Amino acid sequence: RSDSTAFGGLALAARLISRLGTDRAINEHLRLHRPYRESDHGLTHVYSLFAGGAAIEDIADLQLSEPIRRILGGARIPDPTTAGDVLHRLDRRPIGDLDRAIDQVQKRVWKKQRASLVDSSGFASGRRNRPLEAEGSRSGVLR
Repeated sequence: RSDSTAFGGLALAARLISRLGTDRAINEHLRLHRPYRESDHGLTHVYSLFAGGAAIEDIADLQLSEPIRRILGGARIPDPTTAGDVLHRLDRRPIGDLDRAIDQVQKRVWKKQRASLVDSSGFASGRRNRPLEAEGSRSGVLR
């Protein structure tokens, strides 16, 4: 038993997914298979890829890793067989539903980002009308 993992960054990814509401959006738009939430099925594949998985069977590595189970919540990791059954049943409707869930999250992120980029004068903060500079350029203009 080990208390460490090389995939500690997975905690950041899981937190970002939660903060963005990606899991909630997926659960609102999809109706797949119980006893897991709809987001558990999709995000399990995302987390497996993040941890170096290349095949559906690699989901078992998430289940067997105590540190990863603590990061993600072990009861929320579907078995590879269950994950495969769910993927096998997907057709155009749930894929379209997943697209709508992702669109919902993207719109929410862009809305927040736009609000944070505009300062009190109404101008976007950051680079304002500054020319692109090429490496070694003396004039400050991209050549």
